Amino acid sequence: MWRKLIYRTTISIILVSSAFTMTGISDLISPNGSFATQIKASTQGEEYEKASEIVNTIDSDELTAKQTAALETYTELAPTQIIVDANKDLSTAKIPSKSVNSVRASVQSVILRKLLEKYGTKFIKKRLPKKIYKKFPKIVKKKVKFKKFKSFWNDALLGSVASSASALTYKFLRKCSVPKVIAKSASAVVWSVVWWYIS
Repeated sequence: MWRKLIYRTTISIILVSSAFTMTGISDLISPNGSFATQIKASTQGEEYEKASEIVNTIDSDELTAKQTAALETYTELAPTQIIVDANKDLSTAKIPSKSVNSVRASVQSVILRKLLEKYGTKFIKKRLPKKIYKKFPKIVKKKVKFKKFKSFWNDALLGSVASSASALTYKFLRKCSVPKVIAKSASAVVWSVVWWYIS
């Protein structure tokens, strides 16, 4: 189930990336972007908020059908919400323009080196982890304080290779007693965001 969910999330990121190329990411983050783009972003934002409310009530691995559906929606939409929010902190010149063909990050790329080359220390080590943490479910925030997540982000995750981002995040969250289903979802979100910026 989780491999399928991670796969769907990756496909979603690729599709969103290609949509960014077609409509221009500045339209998505600009108050005067195209009307259709604003409606689409607004609808996704509302879906994300509804799913997030339900996900925030999860505190164990036993899920109802409604919670399972909400968790899938959260895992699919959270990366997009994080990316759009984080890109507001980047100058327009640094925002990556993506297409389906451009998503070719090297599996063995060291995350830190690739991201620092493109976006700089302040964005990667301070702003991006804060944006990701803000979108985590409440149970993650309850079990893992931001300072601890930021330390993990800067010390372990950024020093790893891109292919291990999801597994490292999952292990870290499980060590912090985050329920398995939430840890899997959150690690899929982190992985999707990292891959989007790396590629």
